[in-house]
Amino acid sequence: MIKNTLQSILCTGQMKIGVRSTYKGFGAKIGNEFVGYEIDFAHYIAEQLGVKPIFVPVNIATRTQKLIEGETDLSLATITHTKEREETVQFIRPHYYTSPTSVAGLKTRNIKGLNDLQNVSLCAPIGFYTNVTFKQARARILLFDNPEKMFDALRFGACDLVTQDQALILVEVTGPMAPQMMRDRFEEKFTFGDAPWGMAIRLGDKEVTLGKALTLISAEAHATGLLEKFAQQHGVLVPFLSDQRMIWSNTSCYLLGGELSPTCLMDAPSHADSPSIIAPLVKGLERWFKHSFEINLTLPMFSGSEGLRLLVRGSVISLLLVIGVIIATVFFGITFFFISKSRWQFLRVTSHIIRLIVMNSPMILLLVLVYLVMSGVWVYTGVMALITAVLAIGLNNGAMAGDSLIQSGKTFTKGTSLSNIVRVSATPFRASVINATKASPVAAFIGTPELLSVLIDVTAYSGERVVTLGILTLFYLLVVQLVVVLSARIVNKLNMSASGETHV
Repeated sequence: MIKNTLQSILCTGQMKIGVRSTYKGFGAKIGNEFVGYEIDFAHYIAEQLGVKPIFVPVNIATRTQKLIEGETDLSLATITHTKEREETVQFIRPHYYTSPTSVAGLKTRNIKGLNDLQNVSLCAPIGFYTNVTFKQARARILLFDNPEKMFDALRFGACDLVTQDQALILVEVTGPMAPQMMRDRFEEKFTFGDAPWGMAIRLGDKEVTLGKALTLISAEAHATGLLEKFAQQHGVLVPFLSDQRMIWSNTSCYLLGGELSPTCLMDAPSHADSPSIIAPLVKGLERWFKHSFEINLTLPMFSGSEGLRLLVRGSVISLLLVIGVIIATVFFGITFFFISKSRWQFLRVTSHIIRLIVMNSPMILLLVLVYLVMSGVWVYTGVMALITAVLAIGLNNGAMAGDSLIQSGKTFTKGTSLSNIVRVSATPFRASVINATKASPVAAFIGTPELLSVLIDVTAYSGERVVTLGILTLFYLLVVQLVVVLSARIVNKLNMSASGETHV
């Protein structure tokens, strides 16, 4: 860990600054050059310290991680200053910008507020501090770590709405600098939660000279109107900066010893999930990992009440989904078999064609097809998404199970019992059931509120992905293994029953 970052910066003559490379107006890389409001401010900071700025591209997922790990000395990358983030990094005040959360979408959609978001698909950045608010409003969140991909998804209809800081929504979707095709189709629906943006440094630099230097540089940049000038040059809204210029031009905001008056500084908002009933145990476990292994383990799906509620709900729905796809696989498999024995040729031929199409169609394509049919007939809810997934996954694997029964049936004489045919085709039939279980997480693709979907939602506001996906992997490993063991026992019982009959 770097003990004195300012000393290191001055000794090397370089300052590594984490900046955005895809955030128009604030930080964007065009060719080999970084441009934007934050880039101009970064140049000014380096100039004041007498060093050369080295720009390190970061995104929402890496901007604090690279800072903590020493890859950057300062993060100037559209970070909203919240109470929760103060636990990992130190923010510089006065803040250099502020922006509310904006929600935009098609002009034809009647969306006026959070109460209208239930079951509505929403494109959102990973780790966005207000994602928990959208989750509580029952929105179906699609996560992105790149703004360009997120706005492409909105344009191509992958989601109904998009959310980001109003500053970026104006640049990309609704403002005068946005592409004409976006302005023609989309509009801002509503905004909420104006929140400050802050430069971030490591916690270890909190009480040493880097933090104090940046604090005074930021105050001076406001007082002289320099930040307002930078913003105007890049089409960034300036009302907040104009107010800050007036505030920091007032000598009453400066105290003896170079300190700033707390009355002139903005407080950071809190957007944390309220603690769950097991939060103390979880926090203890996180501290133990940190102390014993120096691993920064975070478990928001257990420590937060909303995260825990979502986790329990998603686990229950996932188990229902697995049971459902197994039943559907067996049902469709037996149905296809009996139809193949029908005396009506039309049914046999139709069933054969459907079976071939379903078996040879990619699972995602079949899922989307069933989704389009179901959503076109009924109001699409979480329950409807669950039923849709059960039908699509069951149909796909049921077709393969049915084919195994049909092929085995050809080796028997007419009148052979179904149990004997199932016993002979047990291996491929069992494989179809196991594959159906393995395929169940794909249901999240159409909004089924199962565990994968839930953990994505938790990731949406926590930014934690490694542990989240690890829990998901462990859950399905156990579920699939349970199905493997139970199906093996069923097959063994069938074989033992057949052996008994033969012996008699």
